[in-house]
Amino acid sequence: MGIRFAYAWPAWAWAGAAALVLLIALVAYRQARGVFSTPRWLLLVGLRVLALALVIVILMRPVRLEPAPAATGRVVAIVIDDSRSMRLPDAQGIESRLQRAQQLIAGRLRPLLSADFDLRLFAAADSLREIPSEEALGGQGRASDLGGAVTAMAERAAAGEFVAMVLVSDGAASSPIPPDRGRLPVFPVGVGAAGSAVDREVRDLTISDVSVVDSLADLTASVVSHGGRETVDVRLLENGRPIVVRPVRLPGASQQVRERFRVSPSRSAATVYTVDVAEAPGELTTGNNRSSVFVPAPGRPHPVLIVEGAPGFEHSFLSRTLARDTGLDVDTIVRKGRNDRGEPTYYVQGAASRTPSLVDGFPRTRAELFAYEAVVLGNIEADQLTRDQLAMLQAFVEQRGGGLAMIGARSFGARGVIGTDLGRLLAVEGRGAGALNAAAGASTRQGTR
Repeated sequence: MGIRFAYAWPAWAWAGAAALVLLIALVAYRQARGVFSTPRWLLLVGLRVLALALVIVILMRPVRLEPAPAATGRVVAIVIDDSRSMRLPDAQGIESRLQRAQQLIAGRLRPLLSADFDLRLFAAADSLREIPSEEALGGQGRASDLGGAVTAMAERAAAGEFVAMVLVSDGAASSPIPPDRGRLPVFPVGVGAAGSAVDREVRDLTISDVSVVDSLADLTASVVSHGGRETVDVRLLENGRPIVVRPVRLPGASQQVRERFRVSPSRSAATVYTVDVAEAPGELTTGNNRSSVFVPAPGRPHPVLIVEGAPGFEHSFLSRTLARDTGLDVDTIVRKGRNDRGEPTYYVQGAASRTPSLVDGFPRTRAELFAYEAVVLGNIEADQLTRDQLAMLQAFVEQRGGGLAMIGARSFGARGVIGTDLGRLLAVEGRGAGALNAAAGASTRQGTR
Protein backbone atom coordinates (compact mmCIF):
# COMPACT_ATOMS: atom_id res chain seq x y z
CA MET A 1 0.00 0.00 0.00
CA GLY A 2 1.25 3.53 -0.79
CA ILE A 3 0.26 7.09 -1.62
CA ARG A 4 0.53 8.76 -4.99
CA PHE A 5 -0.70 12.04 -6.39
CA ALA A 6 -2.71 12.57 -9.51
CA TYR A 7 -0.33 15.40 -10.44
CA ALA A 8 3.29 14.37 -10.04
CA TRP A 9 5.72 17.28 -9.36
CA PRO A 10 9.49 17.20 -9.84
CA ALA A 11 11.76 17.81 -6.82
CA TRP A 12 12.43 21.46 -7.66
CA ALA A 13 8.67 22.13 -7.73
CA TRP A 14 8.29 20.65 -4.27
CA ALA A 15 11.14 22.82 -2.98
CA GLY A 16 9.64 25.92 -4.58
CA ALA A 17 6.21 25.16 -3.13
CA ALA A 18 7.67 24.71 0.35
CA ALA A 19 9.55 28.02 0.14
CA LEU A 20 6.41 29.79 -1.12
CA VAL A 21 4.29 28.41 1.71
CA LEU A 22 6.86 29.51 4.31
CA LEU A 23 7.09 32.96 2.74
CA ILE A 24 3.30 33.39 2.74
CA ALA A 25 3.12 32.38 6.42
CA LEU A 26 5.90 34.81 7.43
CA VAL A 27 4.30 37.69 5.54
CA ALA A 28 0.91 36.94 7.08
CA TYR A 29 2.25 37.21 10.65
CA ARG A 30 4.93 39.88 10.06
CA GLN A 31 3.07 42.60 11.94
CA ALA A 32 2.22 40.25 14.79
CA ARG A 33 5.92 39.65 15.55
CA GLY A 34 6.00 42.39 18.21
CA VAL A 35 2.61 41.51 19.70
CA PHE A 36 3.13 37.84 20.57
CA SER A 37 6.02 36.16 22.29
CA THR A 38 8.46 34.32 20.07
CA PRO A 39 7.18 30.80 20.87
CA ARG A 40 3.55 31.77 20.21
CA TRP A 41 4.49 33.62 17.03
CA LEU A 42 6.38 30.57 15.73
CA LEU A 43 3.37 28.38 16.58
CA LEU A 44 1.09 30.60 14.52
CA VAL A 45 3.48 30.56 11.59
CA GLY A 46 3.77 26.78 11.80
CA LEU A 47 -0.01 26.31 11.84
CA ARG A 48 -0.37 28.54 8.80
CA VAL A 49 2.34 26.54 7.00
CA LEU A 50 0.52 23.29 7.82
CA ALA A 51 -2.82 24.69 6.61
CA LEU A 52 -1.35 25.86 3.30
CA ALA A 53 0.50 22.58 2.83
CA LEU A 54 -2.77 20.65 3.42
CA VAL A 55 -4.53 22.72 0.77
CA ILE A 56 -1.77 22.00 -1.74
CA VAL A 57 -1.90 18.27 -0.98
CA ILE A 58 -5.68 18.18 -1.46
CA LEU A 59 -5.42 20.02 -4.78
CA MET A 60 -2.90 17.43 -5.97
CA ARG A 61 -5.53 14.65 -5.41
CA PRO A 62 -3.74 12.01 -3.35
CA VAL A 63 -4.58 8.39 -4.17
CA ARG A 64 -4.00 5.42 -1.92
CA LEU A 65 -2.69 2.36 -3.74
CA GLU A 66 -3.49 -1.13 -2.54
CA PRO A 67 -1.99 -4.23 -4.09
CA ALA A 68 -4.40 -6.23 -6.23
CA PRO A 69 -4.91 -9.91 -5.48
CA ALA A 70 -2.25 -11.96 -7.10
CA ALA A 71 -3.54 -13.11 -10.50
CA THR A 72 -2.32 -16.37 -11.86
CA GLY A 73 -3.13 -15.57 -15.47
CA ARG A 74 -4.83 -18.97 -15.68
CA VAL A 75 -8.63 -18.95 -15.57
CA VAL A 76 -10.78 -21.97 -14.79
CA ALA A 77 -14.49 -21.79 -15.65
CA ILE A 78 -16.85 -23.48 -13.20
CA VAL A 79 -20.10 -24.16 -15.05
CA ILE A 80 -23.07 -25.13 -12.87
CA ASP A 81 -26.28 -26.72 -14.13
CA ASP A 82 -29.05 -24.22 -13.29
CA SER A 83 -32.05 -26.13 -14.67
CA ARG A 84 -35.20 -27.01 -12.76
CA SER A 85 -34.05 -30.58 -12.19
CA MET A 86 -31.39 -29.21 -9.83
CA ARG A 87 -34.16 -28.16 -7.43
CA LEU A 88 -35.19 -31.79 -6.93
CA PRO A 89 -34.39 -33.28 -3.51
CA ASP A 90 -32.00 -36.16 -3.21
CA ALA A 91 -33.47 -39.56 -2.50
CA GLN A 92 -31.77 -39.71 0.93
CA GLY A 93 -32.52 -36.25 2.26
CA ILE A 94 -34.31 -32.93 2.01
CA GLU A 95 -31.46 -30.95 0.48
CA SER A 96 -31.83 -30.18 -3.21
CA ARG A 97 -29.17 -30.93 -5.80
CA LEU A 98 -28.69 -27.19 -6.23
CA GLN A 99 -27.90 -26.77 -2.54
CA ARG A 100 -25.43 -29.63 -2.78
CA ALA A 101 -23.77 -27.92 -5.74
CA GLN A 102 -23.51 -24.61 -3.88
CA GLN A 103 -21.95 -26.35 -0.86
CA LEU A 104 -19.55 -28.21 -3.13
CA ILE A 105 -18.31 -25.01 -4.79
CA ALA A 106 -18.01 -22.98 -1.57
CA GLY A 107 -16.57 -25.75 0.59
CA ARG A 108 -14.35 -27.72 -1.76
CA LEU A 109 -13.81 -26.43 -5.28
CA ARG A 110 -13.12 -22.79 -4.45
CA PRO A 111 -10.57 -23.51 -1.63
CA LEU A 112 -8.92 -26.21 -3.75
CA LEU A 113 -8.50 -24.19 -6.96
CA SER A 114 -8.31 -20.52 -5.98
CA ALA A 115 -4.65 -20.70 -4.90
CA ASP A 116 -3.48 -21.73 -8.36
CA PHE A 117 -6.20 -20.45 -10.69
CA ASP A 118 -8.50 -17.50 -11.23
CA LEU A 119 -12.08 -18.76 -11.00
CA ARG A 120 -15.12 -17.58 -12.98
CA LEU A 121 -18.59 -19.01 -12.44
CA PHE A 122 -21.24 -19.62 -15.11
CA ALA A 123 -24.84 -20.86 -14.91
CA ALA A 124 -25.94 -23.23 -17.69
CA ALA A 125 -29.59 -23.89 -18.51
CA ASP A 126 -31.37 -22.80 -21.70
CA SER A 127 -28.42 -20.45 -22.22
CA LEU A 128 -25.05 -19.72 -20.65
CA ARG A 129 -24.50 -16.67 -18.43
CA GLU A 130 -21.76 -15.56 -16.05
CA ILE A 131 -22.73 -15.14 -12.39
CA PRO A 132 -20.94 -13.35 -9.53
CA SER A 133 -21.15 -16.29 -7.09
CA GLU A 134 -22.86 -19.60 -6.54
CA GLU A 135 -25.55 -17.82 -4.49
CA ALA A 136 -26.94 -16.37 -7.74
CA LEU A 137 -28.13 -19.83 -8.85
CA GLY A 138 -31.90 -20.30 -8.78
CA GLY A 139 -32.65 -23.51 -10.65
CA GLN A 140 -35.15 -21.78 -12.98
CA GLY A 141 -33.93 -23.01 -16.36
CA ARG A 142 -36.37 -25.00 -18.48
CA ALA A 143 -33.62 -27.15 -20.02
CA SER A 144 -30.04 -28.30 -19.44
CA ASP A 145 -28.18 -27.41 -22.60
CA LEU A 146 -24.88 -28.68 -21.26
CA GLY A 147 -23.71 -29.60 -24.74
CA GLY A 148 -24.17 -26.01 -25.88
CA ALA A 149 -22.37 -24.75 -22.76
CA VAL A 150 -19.36 -26.98 -23.39
CA THR A 151 -19.24 -25.95 -27.05
CA ALA A 152 -19.33 -22.24 -26.13
CA MET A 153 -16.60 -22.68 -23.54
CA ALA A 154 -14.44 -24.65 -25.97
CA GLU A 155 -14.62 -21.77 -28.46
CA ARG A 156 -13.62 -19.26 -25.77
CA ALA A 157 -10.82 -21.54 -24.58
CA ALA A 158 -9.47 -21.67 -28.13
CA ALA A 159 -9.08 -17.89 -27.89
CA GLY A 160 -7.06 -18.29 -24.68
CA GLU A 161 -9.76 -17.21 -22.23
CA PHE A 162 -9.83 -20.42 -20.16
CA VAL A 163 -7.41 -23.24 -19.42
CA ALA A 164 -9.96 -25.73 -18.07
CA MET A 165 -13.63 -26.18 -17.23
CA VAL A 166 -15.32 -27.81 -14.26
CA LEU A 167 -18.89 -28.93 -15.00
CA VAL A 168 -21.19 -29.40 -11.99
CA SER A 169 -24.49 -31.11 -12.86
CA ASP A 170 -26.93 -33.80 -11.86
CA GLY A 171 -26.51 -35.32 -15.32
CA ALA A 172 -30.07 -34.65 -16.53
CA ALA A 173 -28.91 -32.94 -19.73
CA SER A 174 -31.17 -32.07 -22.66
CA SER A 175 -28.28 -32.09 -25.13
CA PRO A 176 -25.28 -34.46 -25.32
CA ILE A 177 -21.75 -33.35 -24.51
CA PRO A 178 -19.83 -32.95 -27.80
CA PRO A 179 -16.92 -35.40 -28.18
CA ASP A 180 -14.68 -32.79 -29.81
CA ARG A 181 -13.90 -30.14 -27.19
CA GLY A 182 -10.71 -28.83 -28.76
CA ARG A 183 -7.99 -27.99 -26.23
CA LEU A 184 -10.43 -27.49 -23.33
CA PRO A 185 -10.13 -30.08 -20.55
CA VAL A 186 -13.57 -30.70 -18.99
CA PHE A 187 -13.84 -32.13 -15.46
CA PRO A 188 -17.41 -33.25 -14.69
CA VAL A 189 -18.53 -33.29 -11.06
CA GLY A 190 -21.82 -35.01 -10.30
CA VAL A 191 -24.25 -33.96 -7.59
CA GLY A 192 -27.21 -35.88 -6.27
CA ALA A 193 -27.72 -39.37 -5.00
CA ALA A 194 -26.03 -42.24 -6.80
CA GLY A 195 -28.27 -44.37 -8.99
CA SER A 196 -30.91 -43.53 -11.55
CA ALA A 197 -33.77 -41.28 -10.49
CA VAL A 198 -37.25 -41.78 -11.90
CA ASP A 199 -38.75 -38.60 -13.32
CA ARG A 200 -41.06 -37.77 -16.20
CA GLU A 201 -41.19 -34.29 -17.68
CA VAL A 202 -43.16 -32.24 -20.21
CA ARG A 203 -41.32 -29.19 -21.53
CA ASP A 204 -40.96 -26.82 -24.51
CA LEU A 205 -44.71 -26.57 -25.13
CA THR A 206 -45.33 -24.27 -28.11
CA ILE A 207 -48.19 -23.45 -30.47
CA SER A 208 -48.10 -22.06 -33.98
CA ASP A 209 -49.75 -18.81 -35.10
CA VAL A 210 -53.45 -18.62 -34.24
CA SER A 211 -54.14 -15.05 -35.34
CA VAL A 212 -56.51 -16.22 -38.10
CA VAL A 213 -59.98 -17.09 -36.86
CA ASP A 214 -61.07 -20.74 -37.08
CA SER A 215 -57.64 -21.81 -38.27
CA LEU A 216 -55.94 -25.02 -37.16
CA ALA A 217 -52.74 -24.73 -35.16
CA ASP A 218 -49.88 -27.12 -34.43
CA LEU A 219 -49.16 -27.63 -30.74
CA THR A 220 -45.89 -29.39 -29.94
CA ALA A 221 -44.33 -30.57 -26.70
CA SER A 222 -41.25 -32.51 -25.63
CA VAL A 223 -41.83 -35.51 -23.34
CA VAL A 224 -38.83 -36.84 -21.42
CA SER A 225 -38.21 -39.80 -19.15
CA HIS A 226 -35.17 -39.45 -16.90
CA GLY A 227 -35.40 -43.11 -15.95
CA GLY A 228 -35.55 -46.22 -18.09
CA ARG A 229 -37.29 -46.98 -21.36
CA GLU A 230 -41.09 -47.02 -21.07
CA THR A 231 -44.40 -46.38 -22.78
CA VAL A 232 -46.63 -43.74 -21.17
CA ASP A 233 -49.98 -42.11 -21.89
CA VAL A 234 -49.69 -38.47 -22.90
CA ARG A 235 -52.85 -36.36 -22.64
CA LEU A 236 -53.85 -33.10 -24.29
CA LEU A 237 -56.38 -31.05 -22.35
CA GLU A 238 -58.35 -28.07 -23.63
CA ASN A 239 -59.46 -25.83 -20.74
CA GLY A 240 -59.08 -28.80 -18.41
CA ARG A 241 -61.04 -31.22 -20.62
CA PRO A 242 -59.09 -34.17 -22.12
CA ILE A 243 -59.40 -34.18 -25.91
CA VAL A 244 -56.51 -36.47 -26.92
CA VAL A 245 -54.88 -39.44 -25.15
CA ARG A 246 -52.10 -41.29 -26.94
CA PRO A 247 -49.42 -43.78 -25.90
CA VAL A 248 -45.87 -42.54 -26.42
CA ARG A 249 -42.73 -44.65 -26.38
CA LEU A 250 -39.99 -42.91 -24.37
CA PRO A 251 -36.38 -44.07 -24.86
CA GLY A 252 -35.33 -42.98 -21.33
CA ALA A 253 -31.91 -41.68 -20.33
CA SER A 254 -33.21 -38.08 -20.57
CA GLN A 255 -33.80 -38.33 -24.32
CA GLN A 256 -36.77 -36.28 -25.44
CA VAL A 257 -39.60 -37.25 -27.78
CA ARG A 258 -41.35 -34.48 -29.70
CA GLU A 259 -45.14 -34.86 -29.90
CA ARG A 260 -47.39 -32.80 -32.20
CA PHE A 261 -51.11 -32.17 -31.83
CA ARG A 262 -53.49 -30.39 -34.23
CA VAL A 263 -55.86 -28.05 -32.37
CA SER A 264 -58.51 -25.46 -33.24
CA PRO A 265 -58.69 -22.69 -30.61
CA SER A 266 -62.00 -21.05 -29.79
CA ARG A 267 -62.97 -18.00 -31.84
CA SER A 268 -64.71 -16.11 -29.05
CA ALA A 269 -62.76 -16.96 -25.89
CA ALA A 270 -59.23 -17.65 -24.73
CA THR A 271 -58.08 -21.28 -24.54
CA VAL A 272 -55.60 -23.01 -22.25
CA TYR A 273 -53.99 -26.15 -23.63
CA THR A 274 -52.20 -28.53 -21.27
CA VAL A 275 -50.04 -31.54 -22.07
CA ASP A 276 -49.44 -33.93 -19.18
CA VAL A 277 -47.97 -37.33 -18.52
CA ALA A 278 -48.98 -39.73 -15.77
CA GLU A 279 -47.00 -39.93 -12.54
CA ALA A 280 -44.45 -42.75 -12.34
CA PRO A 281 -44.10 -44.96 -9.23
CA GLY A 282 -41.40 -43.48 -6.99
CA GLU A 283 -41.09 -40.30 -9.05
CA LEU A 284 -39.09 -37.56 -7.34
CA THR A 285 -41.51 -34.79 -8.27
CA THR A 286 -44.70 -34.36 -10.28
CA GLY A 287 -44.31 -30.61 -10.66
CA ASN A 288 -42.84 -31.01 -14.16
CA ASN A 289 -45.31 -33.65 -15.40
CA ARG A 290 -47.44 -31.06 -17.18
CA SER A 291 -47.01 -27.87 -19.13
CA SER A 292 -49.62 -25.35 -20.30
CA VAL A 293 -49.87 -22.66 -22.95
CA PHE A 294 -52.36 -19.80 -23.03
CA VAL A 295 -53.94 -18.97 -26.39
CA PRO A 296 -55.81 -15.65 -26.54
CA ALA A 297 -58.94 -15.33 -28.64
CA PRO A 298 -58.18 -14.27 -32.22
CA GLY A 299 -60.56 -11.33 -31.83
CA ARG A 300 -62.90 -9.84 -34.39
CA PRO A 301 -62.45 -10.56 -38.10
CA HIS A 302 -60.18 -8.19 -40.01
CA PRO A 303 -62.12 -5.79 -42.31
CA VAL A 304 -60.91 -5.71 -45.93
CA LEU A 305 -62.14 -3.45 -48.74
CA ILE A 306 -62.06 -4.61 -52.38
CA VAL A 307 -62.60 -1.93 -55.04
CA GLU A 308 -63.08 -3.25 -58.60
CA GLY A 309 -62.94 -0.88 -61.56
CA ALA A 310 -64.75 -3.39 -63.74
CA PRO A 311 -65.92 -6.97 -63.34
CA GLY A 312 -63.01 -9.31 -63.80
CA PHE A 313 -62.27 -12.99 -63.36
CA GLU A 314 -59.14 -12.68 -61.24
CA HIS A 315 -60.45 -10.32 -58.59
CA SER A 316 -63.89 -11.95 -58.56
CA PHE A 317 -62.16 -15.20 -57.68
CA LEU A 318 -60.09 -13.37 -55.04
CA SER A 319 -63.22 -11.79 -53.56
CA ARG A 320 -64.96 -15.15 -53.22
CA THR A 321 -61.86 -16.70 -51.67
CA LEU A 322 -61.44 -13.93 -49.11
CA ALA A 323 -65.15 -13.93 -48.28
CA ARG A 324 -64.95 -17.62 -47.32
CA ASP A 325 -62.20 -16.84 -44.77
CA THR A 326 -63.97 -16.45 -41.42
CA GLY A 327 -61.05 -14.37 -40.17
CA LEU A 328 -61.87 -11.64 -42.69
CA ASP A 329 -64.84 -9.30 -43.04
CA VAL A 330 -64.90 -8.34 -46.73
CA ASP A 331 -66.68 -5.36 -48.30
CA THR A 332 -66.78 -5.17 -52.11
CA ILE A 333 -67.33 -2.23 -54.49
CA VAL A 334 -67.73 -2.99 -58.23
CA ARG A 335 -68.14 -0.21 -60.80
CA LYS A 336 -70.95 -1.28 -63.13
CA GLY A 337 -71.25 1.62 -65.58
CA ARG A 338 -73.16 4.93 -65.78
CA ASN A 339 -76.78 5.89 -65.30
CA ASP A 340 -78.96 8.06 -67.53
CA ARG A 341 -77.32 11.20 -66.14
CA GLY A 342 -73.84 9.94 -66.94
CA GLU A 343 -72.96 9.29 -63.29
CA PRO A 344 -71.02 6.14 -62.39
CA THR A 345 -72.97 3.39 -60.66
CA TYR A 346 -71.62 0.79 -58.27
CA TYR A 347 -72.53 -2.59 -56.89
CA VAL A 348 -71.80 -2.60 -53.13
CA GLN A 349 -71.79 -5.68 -50.93
CA GLY A 350 -70.66 -5.87 -47.30
CA ALA A 351 -71.53 -5.21 -43.68
CA ALA A 352 -74.73 -3.21 -43.18
CA SER A 353 -72.93 -0.82 -40.84
CA ARG A 354 -70.37 0.16 -43.52
CA THR A 355 -72.09 -0.09 -46.90
CA PRO A 356 -73.90 3.31 -46.67
CA SER A 357 -70.50 5.03 -46.81
CA LEU A 358 -69.52 3.08 -49.95
CA VAL A 359 -72.38 3.96 -52.32
CA ASP A 360 -70.22 6.59 -54.07
CA GLY A 361 -67.61 3.99 -54.97
CA PHE A 362 -65.14 4.75 -52.17
CA PRO A 363 -65.25 5.61 -48.44
CA ARG A 364 -66.19 9.26 -47.99
CA THR A 365 -63.91 10.13 -45.06
CA ARG A 366 -60.54 9.14 -43.66
CA ALA A 367 -62.21 7.61 -40.61
CA GLU A 368 -64.37 5.36 -42.81
CA LEU A 369 -61.34 4.28 -44.86
CA PHE A 370 -59.14 3.81 -41.79
CA ALA A 371 -61.69 1.35 -40.38
CA TYR A 372 -60.28 -1.22 -42.85
CA GLU A 373 -57.01 -3.05 -42.38
CA ALA A 374 -56.33 -3.68 -46.08
CA VAL A 375 -57.52 -2.38 -49.44
CA VAL A 376 -57.40 -4.38 -52.68
CA LEU A 377 -57.74 -2.48 -55.97
CA GLY A 378 -58.67 -4.51 -59.06
CA ASN A 379 -58.59 -3.15 -62.62
CA ILE A 380 -58.46 0.44 -61.39
CA GLU A 381 -57.79 3.08 -64.03
CA ALA A 382 -56.28 6.47 -63.31
CA ASP A 383 -59.53 8.44 -63.61
CA GLN A 384 -61.59 6.30 -61.25
CA LEU A 385 -60.29 7.83 -58.01
CA THR A 386 -60.26 11.54 -57.33
CA ARG A 387 -57.25 13.43 -56.04
CA ASP A 388 -58.81 13.55 -52.56
CA GLN A 389 -59.42 9.80 -52.61
CA LEU A 390 -55.82 9.19 -53.67
CA ALA A 391 -54.63 11.40 -50.80
CA MET A 392 -56.75 9.41 -48.35
CA LEU A 393 -55.36 6.15 -49.75
CA GLN A 394 -51.81 7.42 -49.37
CA ALA A 395 -52.49 8.39 -45.76
CA PHE A 396 -54.08 4.97 -45.22
CA VAL A 397 -50.80 3.31 -46.14
CA GLU A 398 -48.26 5.77 -44.74
CA GLN A 399 -50.01 6.93 -41.56
CA ARG A 400 -52.50 4.25 -40.60
CA GLY A 401 -50.18 1.43 -41.72
CA GLY A 402 -52.86 -0.29 -43.79
CA GLY A 403 -52.10 -2.86 -46.45
CA LEU A 404 -52.58 -2.06 -50.15
CA ALA A 405 -52.63 -4.54 -53.04
CA MET A 406 -53.34 -3.96 -56.72
CA ILE A 407 -54.33 -6.58 -59.30
CA GLY A 408 -55.81 -6.66 -62.80
CA ALA A 409 -54.31 -5.93 -66.21
CA ARG A 410 -56.11 -2.58 -66.57
CA SER A 411 -54.40 -1.25 -63.45
CA PHE A 412 -51.04 -1.52 -65.21
CA GLY A 413 -52.19 -0.73 -68.76
CA ALA A 414 -51.98 2.46 -70.79
CA ARG A 415 -54.79 4.09 -68.81
CA GLY A 416 -53.69 2.54 -65.53
CA VAL A 417 -52.08 4.02 -62.47
CA ILE A 418 -48.40 3.74 -63.37
CA GLY A 419 -46.96 7.23 -63.38
CA THR A 420 -49.81 8.67 -61.30
CA ASP A 421 -49.85 9.51 -57.61
CA LEU A 422 -51.22 6.04 -56.90
CA GLY A 423 -48.44 4.44 -58.94
CA ARG A 424 -45.85 6.38 -56.96
CA LEU A 425 -47.53 5.14 -53.77
CA LEU A 426 -46.88 1.58 -54.93
CA ALA A 427 -43.22 2.45 -55.64
CA VAL A 428 -43.60 0.97 -59.13
CA GLU A 429 -42.22 2.34 -62.38
CA GLY A 430 -43.11 0.82 -65.73
CA ARG A 431 -41.54 1.37 -69.16
CA GLY A 432 -43.25 -0.64 -71.86
CA ALA A 433 -45.43 -3.72 -71.59
CA GLY A 434 -42.65 -6.02 -70.40
CA ALA A 435 -41.50 -3.53 -67.78
CA LEU A 436 -45.10 -3.16 -66.60
CA ASN A 437 -45.33 -6.88 -65.89
CA ALA A 438 -41.98 -6.79 -64.08
CA ALA A 439 -43.10 -3.75 -62.10
CA ALA A 440 -46.28 -5.51 -61.08
CA GLY A 441 -44.22 -8.45 -59.83
CA ALA A 442 -41.89 -6.11 -57.96
CA SER A 443 -44.81 -4.49 -56.17
CA THR A 444 -46.00 -7.91 -55.08
CA ARG A 445 -42.54 -8.83 -53.73
CA GLN A 446 -42.41 -5.68 -51.60
CA GLY A 447 -45.31 -7.02 -49.59
CA THR A 448 -46.34 -3.87 -47.71
CA ARG A 449 -47.68 -1.97 -50.68
